[in-house]
Amino acid sequence: HHEMTKKRLPLRLARACKRWQKTLWIGDWDGTFEVIEGLAEKITSDRDSATEWTSAYSVATQVPYKSFLVKADKEILADATEEELDEHACHEMVHVVLEPMKDVAESLLKNLPASKRSGYVDWLARENEGVTEHLTKVLRSIVKKRRIGH
Repeated sequence: HHEMTKKRLPLRLARACKRWQKTLWIGDWDGTFEVIEGLAEKITSDRDSATEWTSAYSVATQVPYKSFLVKADKEILADATEEELDEHACHEMVHVVLEPMKDVAESLLKNLPASKRSGYVDWLARENEGVTEHLTKVLRSIVKKRRIGH
């Protein structure tokens, strides 16, 4: 049964993300979804393990082409509850929405002398995660209330 489920993982990931794509009005963006064995270990090591999702899920966005690639760790996705998957999917789609701002900030940072750059790079990464996380909580709360009909 577990193997059967694993074959359907990319579809499960895509469905969860596409729901949030619609909600966040980025339905016209082209999304690709990959499930990768051992993805979590690759990323966790050098990050200040603020959250386990930085390792389990990631999104790469190409703003000019309105396209993005979501990657998920196979084991973690296989074990994720619907609730957890929904949270991760929302989180990654919020990253897509915020990407144009992040691109501008990163391009400004590239123009700083290397000696000044690293502090700002860390700051940007921290704030980008923080704002994404904040919006994820707000959005999921609003959508939940709407589904329940409060």
